[in-house]
Amino acid sequence: MNDQNQLYNSKMHEAEINPELQKKINTPPIDPEGFNSDDEGFLQEIIAKVQAETINLYSVSSLYNEKLVEKLSPESQTRVEFAAQNLLSDIREIVTLWEYEKKPTYQIKNLIHHLRVTKERLELKEGDVFII
Repeated sequence: MNDQNQLYNSKMHEAEINPELQKKINTPPIDPEGFNSDDEGFLQEIIAKVQAETINLYSVSSLYNEKLVEKLSPESQTRVEFAAQNLLSDIREIVTLWEYEKKPTYQIKNLIHHLRVTKERLELKEGDVFII
């Protein structure tokens, strides 16, 4: 690689990084504005349901009301189940990030807002089927 790239310096590539600098690089930036009230309430609701084991992070069906979904058309049932898979993936990521640092990082803010808006959009079409 160093024969092809004049800018490559193997000594820099192999240099150790100061642990304090590495920690700073790995720490997600905090948004000083914090959460808006809707997203903060939604985040707290999700965290509480995960801690109470109402939401199982590895069971898609724990995210929606099965009795209500059974009453939907087969097309709507598929849409809800597919959406629940994606929502649960986002919830797992949010919970992991929140456990790491319980602060409003830009990443968590974006994920929680996306999750809330997506859920609300789906419920406009399919009804109030999700437990969050």
